[in-house]
Amino acid sequence: MKTYRLSIAALSIALLATVKAFSFTLLGPNIRGYLASPLNVHMDSSCTSDLSNVLNDAIDFWNQAPHSGLVLERGYDVAYASADVVNYNFEESIVVLCSTNFSADANGFDANSVLGVGSTRDTDFDGHIDKGRMIINFTPNAQANFNASDGATQELTVIHELGHVLGLGHSSEPGAIMYFTTNGKGEVNLHQDDIDGLRHLYAQDELGGDYFLGCAHIAGGSGRNQKIPPFTLLFLIVPVLLVFLMRQLSKLES
Repeated sequence: MKTYRLSIAALSIALLATVKAFSFTLLGPNIRGYLASPLNVHMDSSCTSDLSNVLNDAIDFWNQAPHSGLVLERGYDVAYASADVVNYNFEESIVVLCSTNFSADANGFDANSVLGVGSTRDTDFDGHIDKGRMIINFTPNAQANFNASDGATQELTVIHELGHVLGLGHSSEPGAIMYFTTNGKGEVNLHQDDIDGLRHLYAQDELGGDYFLGCAHIAGGSGRNQKIPPFTLLFLIVPVLLVFLMRQLSKLES
């Protein structure tokens, strides 16, 4: 019977060894996603139609993440002074600013090397993001001016910065959209690590039909439902099954 017990122990170790560590980060400790659903993304009315189209594509990109409670929609255009957007003095949840003085508006980021930045703020300190801003570089004659970039770079940048606006930090996975650099990335694909980060911030309401019988559903303390991923249930159930099996083997041995 020792052989059986050793086999069970080895199986337990093998199962635990398959757990994959997350590579995504968040923009703040214990940060949680926006409560608004659908979440509207509003653009500065002075922005170009090219950016408008890219922004629509970025919204569609993040909406395709499976098993995420996030629902993004394009909102109406707004007209705020740059300083108001920079200081989060706007009524909407998310605003995209087209800046003609990028270095000043983006807290010193170099207008010749940075195409855009995205950030968030929890204005009522409840743990959930309340407002987000994306600042796109339209500084005249700047090397990183949005209009001077190719279409693929524009798309990748806006998707990446929208990820920051949603609360995602940088990933250490080179294939992820939220990888710390977009240089040399030719394809725009949703990586599993991007999906994991989004699920962490925007869990589905599983009792609402996301999973059969609402398995693995727990209620969040601040009004948003959070879920235990289905694979986590496996690791909760397996030890119980192993203990049961060991007891049965002990009975046979006796």
